[in-house]
Amino acid sequence: MALRTVADWTQYFIAAKMPDDASATYAKAFYDNRLTETSLNDLSKEYLKDLEITVIGDIIAILKHIKTTNSSATLTPTVTPKNVIKPPEIKSDMTHPQYRKFKVDWNVYKHITNIPISQIPAQIYNLCDDTLQHHIINSVTNFFTLDEKAILTGLETIVTKQSNPTVHRMNFSSMIQSPNEQIKDYLIRLKTYATDCEFTCSNCQFDLSSSHIKDQFIRGLHNDVLQTDILAKAGSLKTLEDIVKHSEAFETAINDQLKLQTSANAMATVCELLQNIKSPKIMNIINVHHVQVVVKLTTHLLIVHAYALHGEKLYELQ
Repeated sequence: MALRTVADWTQYFIAAKMPDDASATYAKAFYDNRLTETSLNDLSKEYLKDLEITVIGDIIAILKHIKTTNSSATLTPTVTPKNVIKPPEIKSDMTHPQYRKFKVDWNVYKHITNIPISQIPAQIYNLCDDTLQHHIINSVTNFFTLDEKAILTGLETIVTKQSNPTVHRMNFSSMIQSPNEQIKDYLIRLKTYATDCEFTCSNCQFDLSSSHIKDQFIRGLHNDVLQTDILAKAGSLKTLEDIVKHSEAFETAINDQLKLQTSANAMATVCELLQNIKSPKIMNIINVHHVQVVVKLTTHLLIVHAYALHGEKLYELQ
């Protein structure tokens, strides 16, 4: 058995019949003093007291457990596999969106590593930063006996900032799209923040998030032309989904238009170079007038193609 992390040591002391709170405290002491499984044979009563383990019954139990584990199995060093998934971290100061992301990352990590249910409390403890671990040791004495749901719920109340939804709503109302931010990323940011705003009807608790997200989405758009167009088409663009679809089509059309302008400018440069060619032989092969006609025709065809693809009016950039 390899003993390298706080979680490893916690399980070791639990197996030695230590109380849960004592197991966490002792595990932290062993980890902080860089003890590993190879150090166990050298441990004595004096060393344990230096580690501030002073309860006689615990000292006897630990020394007895060391002898038992050494005689029943040979301790092997830790072998670190390649491409080990990085465990998520619980910080002592997190926002609600950050904690929601942690819970998703934790479920992924738990699924990939196939953590046994009996080890979940110790594993979650190991994901906490030092400040949070000290809080658990001093305030949540039954931490290692709680089930996973109770632990995650309790940690959320500890690490997340408690603030009035009014504050979140004020911040939400000031959110705008960044100059280079795509429509889909802007929408995700709004939806993430709206979760903590509690946009619900005070009488019937109906969820009003979609309506508020729609209004702020329009208000915070970076492109004034798109914003004006959405307002002008309020009769046909009634839902958030309709507005987002329209905005994404507009965004794609603008990007295509920029590509067309770039291509046209490049072809114009080629034409200018051809016009400066003095060789009669080359000029007999290349007819500059025909090249210019082809460039214009190709540009118009690409505009029609973009319009057909996106089903939206292609606006001229001013």
